[in-house]
Amino acid sequence: MPDPAVYLAGPEVFFPDVEIVAARLKALCAAHGLTGLFPTDAERPTDDGTSLARAIYLGNVALIDRSDAVIADISPFRGAGMDPGTAWEIGYAIARGLPVFAYSHDLRAYAERVGPAGKGPRGPVDAEGLLVEDFGLVENLMITESMVAVDASAEAAIERCAAALRKG
Repeated sequence: MPDPAVYLAGPEVFFPDVEIVAARLKALCAAHGLTGLFPTDAERPTDDGTSLARAIYLGNVALIDRSDAVIADISPFRGAGMDPGTAWEIGYAIARGLPVFAYSHDLRAYAERVGPAGKGPRGPVDAEGLLVEDFGLVENLMITESMVAVDASAEAAIERCAAALRKG
């Protein structure tokens, strides 16, 4: 029986050392009996008129479709919140019935990272006067409440995922 496949979602595709990061995450998966599928595994030149953006999208959807679970880096990226592409991949995985395990390098509450500027009629507000979601969660409630768990490292999330897939 082949090792369970896990899609490794996250903003690492934008890192300058993406190949090194992908290899490290895949090695961690392999050490726990998982096959890591990294988003760049799907990238390929197109010669059929499909744009590169469309090819990447379709390739990553296909990788998620082949997966038994998703492990997502929900660390803040280019702001207080997570990468929007990763958020979409999480939603797609949840809609497909896949368990999602996450990690963040910043476990402070989302409200703390946004930095409420004041008190509004319904709770803390940001500098623009907009309500700041304050449930003490690491990320927006729709993300964190859909997760199996949010760990402090990729290693911990991979280990938790492997243990869950072995049980189920």
